Amino acid sequence: LDVAGRIKCPTMVTTYELDSLAAGHAQPVYDAIKAPKKLQQFTVTQGAQYHCAPMAPQFRNEVVFDWLDDTLGTNGNEKP
Repeated sequence: LDVAGRIKCPTMVTTYELDSLAAGHAQPVYDAIKAPKKLQQFTVTQGAQYHCAPMAPQFRNEVVFDWLDDTLGTNGNEKP
């Protein structure tokens, strides 16, 4: 958690319902971060339970990429 407190860039912390691998770790990390942050809970209702949402990777990726677009201000409109 000492490292989390030194994060200076916007950060999304993800947590998954029924996660047996990292259960209980997201909230303390989120709380330690001082930079702009978002805690994203993925749930059984969304079909995105378990560690890293193995049953719903497209949904999880959409949520993460939407957050990146909003955070970086691109909204998907910039072209390479």
